[in-house]
Amino acid sequence: SYAGAEQRLNAQLRVAQLYRMRLDATGAERALESARQLLPGAGPTLAGRYLLESSNVYVMRREYETAEQLVKEAVGVFRQAGDARHAAIASSDLGALYEDVLKHELAEEWYRTALDELGHSGDNRNLANTTMNLAITLKSQGRIDESLKEFERALAIAEETGDRRTQSTV
Repeated sequence: SYAGAEQRLNAQLRVAQLYRMRLDATGAERALESARQLLPGAGPTLAGRYLLESSNVYVMRREYETAEQLVKEAVGVFRQAGDARHAAIASSDLGALYEDVLKHELAEEWYRTALDELGHSGDNRNLANTTMNLAITLKSQGRIDESLKEFERALAIAEETGDRRTQSTV
């Protein structure tokens, strides 16, 4: 059934994520290959998540151009589906990718895009984290006053959530 296939796909994406957390790119790739076979007929959110998880493996392998292409594709999939929250998460992931390769201006652009998209989603946890990431990027560019403003904004958002996990990451 369609729902059963989506559940199996979601489970394979979680397995890939766990392998990635163990820094096991080969295990993650195996799980993603199993996930890929379940993609036909999957909804756009799972298809986009597959692209994001795949991009993470390429980042592990330092194949940044391929990772960048996959994240941009995921942003497009989420936007086309009208999924602002996941589009924002993917945009933030692209900001992090650019920050990793020291392309601070592009990182800033994508973090700001993510913040615009998150403003419409009600996802304050990701709003706080992305605001913090923007602050770090601004700091990397030597824009200390702007960075401080964004750090303070991230802290205020985290306080509003009342969520200790969000507060601890900011």
